[in-house]
Amino acid sequence: MSKELTYKLLVKELDSSSIKETRHASETAQWYLQHQRDPIIGTQTGRCTFSKENSTWRMKSSLPLQMDFPVDSSQLDIAWDELADSQAQGNALWKYSVGFLPTLLEQSTNYELVGAVIDSLWNYTQSEEWKSRSQWMTSLDHCVAVRLRALCTLYFQYSEDAQPVPASLINLLANDVSNMMRNGDEYFPINNHGAMAAISLLHACGVFPSTISAISKSDEKSPLEIGLHQFNRIIGAIFDEFGVASENSPEYQRYWVSLVKPVADIFQNLSSLATSQQSELDFDSLQATINNAECALQMFTDTSGKLIPIGDTHPRKLNSTPPETGTLITETHGFAVYRNQGTVFTLNSGSVNYAHKHCDDSSITLSFGDEDLILDSGYYSHDWSDPNTIYTKSQTAHSGLFLTELDNIHPGKLYWPGDERIHASLSALSKDPLHAVSNVTVDEKITLRREVKIKSPDQIDILDSVSGDTTGYGTVVRRFILPLNVQLRIGRGFIEIRKNNVLMELFFDSISDLESVVVTTSREKPYLKGWISPELKTLAPAHCLEIPVTNNASSITRIRLNTLD
Repeated sequence: MSKELTYKLLVKELDSSSIKETRHASETAQWYLQHQRDPIIGTQTGRCTFSKENSTWRMKSSLPLQMDFPVDSSQLDIAWDELADSQAQGNALWKYSVGFLPTLLEQSTNYELVGAVIDSLWNYTQSEEWKSRSQWMTSLDHCVAVRLRALCTLYFQYSEDAQPVPASLINLLANDVSNMMRNGDEYFPINNHGAMAAISLLHACGVFPSTISAISKSDEKSPLEIGLHQFNRIIGAIFDEFGVASENSPEYQRYWVSLVKPVADIFQNLSSLATSQQSELDFDSLQATINNAECALQMFTDTSGKLIPIGDTHPRKLNSTPPETGTLITETHGFAVYRNQGTVFTLNSGSVNYAHKHCDDSSITLSFGDEDLILDSGYYSHDWSDPNTIYTKSQTAHSGLFLTELDNIHPGKLYWPGDERIHASLSALSKDPLHAVSNVTVDEKITLRREVKIKSPDQIDILDSVSGDTTGYGTVVRRFILPLNVQLRIGRGFIEIRKNNVLMELFFDSISDLESVVVTTSREKPYLKGWISPELKTLAPAHCLEIPVTNNASSITRIRLNTLD
């Protein structure tokens, strides 16, 4: 989100009684409530639920949010200014988004209570306290996008049960739409937040055509035109020709598919959109992008079909069968993936988007024979106030070529736009077989170069070299994150790594490289090292194998894979 993003207070309320909102067909409302749910939080997504306990509706949420509501709406008293000490930014995002309200209404059918919550939030957004709080929020664009989607869902829930729609719902929606229009591109950054904002604006236009018309008469462009323009602009910038999204993470590749895939449906099922500006949305191009994105997503899975935990990703299982063979190299977004005969190999280097970026340039992962052998540690949490978060985002959590003086540094201190210390790129020398080069430049004076050549599914050669004066930057190391349940044997010029019935051998051209090998397993002090994060805010032990590069000119690592009888 841009630092210039603001939320301005609406000068006056809309006269909602004078707005005769379009009455949608019942089948349209039912379709919307069944299929158009916000992919993060909202009705029936499972991210939050409510249970009635005595006189309270108690929330259970997997998000950093806890709010309970009285059954008696007259007892409602929400302290909107109060936020949880832990993960305050995330708590603010979800609290002010009211993305939980469709679920509360669905499970309680208490229209008076939900209406009272909307009234309370509307009053809060008209206060100076909200103006100050909104300027502090780092995900205001995300928050407002979720809120618009929640208000659209609530509108259909109220109208389907022939309940009067609260005036505050209309005013809150009008205020949010007005803010999006006033701030130009600021609400629409080229990332998933911007796409969510554009898509939510399209939803608002489709669900509330009369309201949108009432608030946009004096503007040169309508909200629908703005929403379409921003959506097309962001999608065109995010996806490359292979369908890879520029957010450094297979998890966000999955998220982009879930975000973009339903967009065409709202034009085909909401009559106010279907009869207006369909020509501005190229359905064939959008479908081609979605198809490419889904194929790319499948490439970023291991042999069992779990997402490879690069960037902000956990190894969740996808409900699809991964391809057995294929190679994907995107120089634009810095990813290379090779799949063949039970081998899945990835190389990560460079990106155009600092969001969800880890200190992982030049890092690799490797699976063979249904066994994950060389790992990425995944991610612990988005919450930077948690001291454990750094240890899945720093260099120590990745299998790459690194300068140790940069270990345990926040990615934001190395990749912040306009103040980058690290610039990285990926160059494809050959696609079949995979032959690629990672170049990582540090402080514009040191270059770490990693050349990867796959000779066959069981033979991979890696050539590492360093140029420039590394004085003051510590040691140059090749780092490998390995599963806890492997057996390690260090010999003269080689390392054997056994896992169940798979043998991985690392051969080195310099025997002296192995004289200072360090294996660290779940160390806590002075720095956490040798951990992975299989689930959110969870650390599990692993091995961190570190091999110094004694000859900066070049060092070769040959990976050989075998299946044991």
